[in-house]
Parts: sequence; structure tokens; C-alpha cells
Amino acid sequence: MDNPIHFHILTASYNRPDLVKRCYESLLKQQGSWEWWVGDDASTNIDESFWEQLNTDPRVHNIRFTENGGCNRTRNQLLQEILSGNNPGFVMILDDDDYLKEDALLKLTNEIQKHPKGKWFISYGVYPQGKRLGEINTTKTTLNYLKDYMLSRQIRGDFTHCFHTDVIGNTRFTERFKNSEEWYFFVGLSQYSDMILLDIDTKVLEYLPEGLTQKGFNREQKLDVQTLKVERLTHFLTQSELAPYQLKLAKLQLQAKKVEEAQKTLANTQPGQLKDIFKLYWLNIKASL
Repeated sequence: MDNPIHFHILTASYNRPDLVKRCYESLLKQQGSWEWWVGDDASTNIDESFWEQLNTDPRVHNIRFTENGGCNRTRNQLLQEILSGNNPGFVMILDDDDYLKEDALLKLTNEIQKHPKGKWFISYGVYPQGKRLGEINTTKTTLNYLKDYMLSRQIRGDFTHCFHTDVIGNTRFTERFKNSEEWYFFVGLSQYSDMILLDIDTKVLEYLPEGLTQKGFNREQKLDVQTLKVERLTHFLTQSELAPYQLKLAKLQLQAKKVEEAQKTLANTQPGQLKDIFKLYWLNIKASL
């Protein structure tokens, strides 16, 4: 990589004035070339003086929405702004309640320079006490999000994703849900690049009591989430790989008393032994209704 490595830090924020300020302060401690793309999703609790301060920093680009549309809408708009600026670099998603470790961008720069062809890097997030969140159950350092995260679960937990603008294309976060479901974006990205695991800690995560992690990611919308997963993964998986997702969807449909929908879901599974298992499962469930 001949050109200096440039980072686009992307943050969506809502009603967290103190935390988004801390996020910015962690950027000011970084060594390296960066821009901060921050979007306020129509907060009702906001520090106007802080946002005025941001306007004086040429590295900061902020968007303030007048109507709350959710984190995913905000992220997509910020991505569009980054891509339309024709300023290549690595995009990092940094939530407003997280912050970078003091040497994060310097370490990332040094590691990325060792992999000049790399387009997507993942590094570790840590709790404030220093314990890592991510879990790796493989010796591989080059991983595929779809195969190693979604299917085999060889990687689990929260990592810092840093991906080049070259591989984003038309991939965007789903807006069927206002928040979470980041897997939708990363599955699309995995069609253009593998991930390189870096053995470094780059961001600190605090899970707040009122945050999505503690409350559960769209917990009340399990059926809708699983429907989206099947729709999304249908384009990328074989029938046998998709089958477990279809089975889970059918189970949720049955629990919601949507019998005809469950029948259609099971009818779309692959023929053969697996489908026979589905039929047995179906008969057992139907008998209990």
C-alpha cells in the first residue's frame, strides 16, 4: 500500500451526549490520518455546544436528522456520504457508547501495512477492565464472515471491523429494523472480501443497562428477524446450508400460529433425508397444536 492509510470512523448517535463526546475525545488521542463521520438521529437530549465545537474541526463531518429513523438509516447515510466524497480509506464502525484505545489507529496502521492486499480487518474489542469480547475457535487468521461466523461459528462475539471503501459497493445495512442486525451488512461484504484477524485490542465497549445488548436485539421480533435471515442467505448459501435457518423459521412461524407460512417454508427445503426430518418435525408439531 503506497498511500498513507486513512480511516473513516463512522458513528451513529441518539440521546447519548456524554458518551458521544467521550467517543470524540478518544479520536483526538489517536496517531494517524482519520475523519469522523457522525450522525445524530434526532436526539431529544443533546449538547448544542459540543456539536458547535465539532463544526470547527475539519476532520469531522456531522449530519443531524430531524426525525428518528434508527441507527441503520444513519449508518447508511454516513456511508453514502463517505463514498460520494471519492476519498478511499478504511471504514470503522464505532458505536457512540464505545471508544478507541489510545493507540488503536497506530496499531491498525502498522498491521494493515503488513497486509498490502487486505481489504477487511477485524481486531478485538475489550471491556473497560481489559477482557476481550471476541472468541476465536480456529487457528486461521484469514476468515470469511459468512462461512466462519454465520455457519461454522468459529468466530463469536463483538469485534472491531475495519473495511476498505473499495469493497462496499452497494452493500448497506438493512433498514427493516431500526437498530442491530449488522450481520446483514457483513454477509453482503463477505462476497467481496475475506477478513484478516489482527491480534490487537482497538476499542473499549461498555454495555449500558438501557442499551440494545442488555435489552436483547429485536427480541420481540424474532420471527421477522429470522424471515430476513432466510431471505438474505438464500442468495449466498446452498440448500443444505440454508436448511437450519429454514427450520428455525418454520418453528417460529408455528409458534406464532402461522401454519400455512410454516408449510411453505418447509416445502422449500431440499429434498432427501433432511426434508424427511422436516416432515417428521412438522407432524410432531402439528399434532401438538
